[in-house]
Amino acid sequence: MRLLFSVFILIIQCFIIRADENNTLSFEELCIQNKKQIDLIQTLHCRVESGNILNLPNGKTRSSKREGEFWYIPGQVKARIIDANFNQEYTWKDSILKQFSTTTEPGSDTPLYSAIHSNSDTRYIHNLDPFLVGLMVINPPETVNGAPLSQILNKSVIAKKTENKTDENGEYIVLNLEFKPNNDQTIKSDWNLELYFDKSVNFLVKKAIYTQIKTNFRRIIEVTNFKRYNNGIFFPDSIVNRSFDGDKLTKLTIAKFTNVVINEKITEETFNIQYPHGILLTDNIKKTNYNINKNGDPIEKNIPNNQNSQLLFKIQLILSLIHLSIGIFFVSYNFLILSINWQKSKKLSYVLLLGSLNMFVGLLLFPSTIVRFFCWTPFFIDPGCWALCSSFIGRKPRN
Repeated sequence: MRLLFSVFILIIQCFIIRADENNTLSFEELCIQNKKQIDLIQTLHCRVESGNILNLPNGKTRSSKREGEFWYIPGQVKARIIDANFNQEYTWKDSILKQFSTTTEPGSDTPLYSAIHSNSDTRYIHNLDPFLVGLMVINPPETVNGAPLSQILNKSVIAKKTENKTDENGEYIVLNLEFKPNNDQTIKSDWNLELYFDKSVNFLVKKAIYTQIKTNFRRIIEVTNFKRYNNGIFFPDSIVNRSFDGDKLTKLTIAKFTNVVINEKITEETFNIQYPHGILLTDNIKKTNYNINKNGDPIEKNIPNNQNSQLLFKIQLILSLIHLSIGIFFVSYNFLILSINWQKSKKLSYVLLLGSLNMFVGLLLFPSTIVRFFCWTPFFIDPGCWALCSSFIGRKPRN
């Protein structure tokens, strides 16, 4: 009787385990559930405060603090970062990243400004970005930017398996990802990534464990607390990020979200950047540099900054100077023969024409508009021009 009862209990346990396995979501289902919760956030304004403690090899520690303020609306992002002597603002819209930074050197009161426009496929750019810090998007190993879970799978990323796990903090579905070195060398070594999806907060990621294969490096990022907002929206409240070399803690980062406002109106004016008037902007999209006004609009002609434009500029200048040198020689010669009587020789007309033509080509090629304007003056007083005009105008018709 006792044997039958044990067999009965064993069968029931097998059914429970089987049912639990069947309740495990696939990778695609996890992506859908995770994205559904994140998509509830249409607008966001929050502050992120982050403190780092770095354990140095000599046994000493070094600490630092940073903070950022972020605004999100569909298709646009603005951030303001304060990091010691380096302050930065950036906006992202239509895959265009506009950055403005101010650096103050120690012991100096004069700020150094930098303005850059460039392309960016992702809006999750800075490592203080709340979606990136809060594990709402995934940061692939050895990279800086983040991407939604559904976008990180490619030939070098494999979703190995999902499984249910339970501990004293709750129930999770754990996704195991395997990263391989890729062709563009953004990932150069093998990694494993475990993502813990928390069922109690609508499948947001509670914890991420990065493990570099063939080394002792591990990084564990964990959301220590979620906060519930209107309409059942969950958002991270605090995060702990720890890096290990074997069992030794090498870096500790604690981040805290404050002033979180979700799904309230944010005006378009919020996403403008005010620049110091006249600073130089590096436009990596148009491959030029130009000075801008306080709104970021150009205030003078573009200055080429790429190598091809510089090469063309030099070639144009050299050709111009060659033609001008030849033209100046013949113009000087024109003055000489004018005092003799250029009409005595038919060949002299061709000499005059050659001098004027070279002056014309040289001035036309000269790459500076202002210099070119002033250099036209000797061309117009070139006696070759007037002499040729006179010879054609005063030419008698043949009988």
